[in-house]
Amino acid sequence: MVAVVEEALAKESHVSRLGIVVVEVENTIVLKGTVPSYFKKQMAQEAAMGALRGRTITVRNEIVVSGLQPAHPAVSSVEGNGQSPRGSNGKSDLSAPTTG
Repeated sequence: MVAVVEEALAKESHVSRLGIVVVEVENTIVLKGTVPSYFKKQMAQEAAMGALRGRTITVRNEIVVSGLQPAHPAVSSVEGNGQSPRGSNGKSDLSAPTTG
């Protein structure tokens, strides 16, 4: 199974040269490595899942996105204005404006 996933990653242009490591642990394929964006992390996972389509096996994505610090779980802010993405009513203020 590892060879099948490695081949799929090699063919995926978005992740082919990123050095993602593929290992199999107890009927689970594990993807490891560091990539520059969440997009590339997702592309690696999609390539692995596509290669394993129709098989009963789990894919665990342990790829790390470089340069990003994990956000504090209790505090989040909208980039640029330092305000919370939640309004005074507790609902998200990030919805698209309505016209009317």
